[in-house]
Amino acid sequence: IRDRTYSDGTSGPVTENISWRSSDKTVAVVSSEGLALGIGQGVTTVSAQFGSLNDDATITITEPILAALQIAPASVAEPAGSFTQLLATAIYTDFTTQDVTAAGVWSSNDSAVALVGVTGDVGGQLDFVGVGSTQVNISFGGQVASTSVATTDAVLTSITITPPIEIVPAGLQVEYMAQGIYSNGTNANITDQVTWQTSNSAIATIDQQGIAQGISAGVASVTAILGNIQSGVDLVVTDAVVTGIQVTPPNFSAPAGTNKQFSAQAFFSDGTSSNATKEASWTSDDESIAVVIAGGPSAGLVELRSQGSTRILSLIHISEPTRQEAIS
Repeated sequence: IRDRTYSDGTSGPVTENISWRSSDKTVAVVSSEGLALGIGQGVTTVSAQFGSLNDDATITITEPILAALQIAPASVAEPAGSFTQLLATAIYTDFTTQDVTAAGVWSSNDSAVALVGVTGDVGGQLDFVGVGSTQVNISFGGQVASTSVATTDAVLTSITITPPIEIVPAGLQVEYMAQGIYSNGTNANITDQVTWQTSNSAIATIDQQGIAQGISAGVASVTAILGNIQSGVDLVVTDAVVTGIQVTPPNFSAPAGTNKQFSAQAFFSDGTSSNATKEASWTSDDESIAVVIAGGPSAGLVELRSQGSTRILSLIHISEPTRQEAIS
């Protein structure tokens, strides 16, 4: 805006009907309202023409200066134990921008809520520590910007199931435990919080206390689910194994020289039973009193030899995984 001087000696601003120009438009341009805008560094002359009258002004455009700082995101909330990267942008008077994330100096108003990397390669790296709210700041070139930070409760990130793999005969049980791993590095027993399930209930079932039972031979996956987090392990179910034997008759008395056929009934882990007389190995504690045919077609046949008492044993070896012997 220029002043016009009148013939009576008075003066006043005038903007209308003035023609404006800049001698170097690479340095500055001037609008029809007289607003000059710096384009590049240098010196230019701005002229105002009103009728036959004119005047000049010299404008020097310096290098752009920092006008503002901006942090992205403007606010952030994450669970305890989480990490994120803040970004800082410098905005200059010529409307150019510069990433100053690593060049600025960062600080947190409450390090118990959030920690932030100070500068350089770690500048702006935000660590959510404890539940609460605070502000994180950056200082650069005399300007300061802030962002709001909130740390929420830690969240479940994974589930570990133990035992990781198990082999169990049909009819027997396995007790599972679920351990929850949280975003802040803590862990807790969540066995009674998860939902338990198996991939094939014809092979194995599981209740909501984590107790699985083998049903029939095969492999089923046991899965623990809480929210959108889940984990699974394999349960191998083998054929049912012998858990006990019953010898019939339980007691027998007869004169020497008498023969008696004993039988053995095997009871299995799945609740079934079968005659195992020929599969068992038979022994006598005292063969001077009675002998028994150990195996084969006549297994369990006892010959009483002399007066006295002894014990007849029927034994079945049980294979893996129980590593036991059933004796009656």
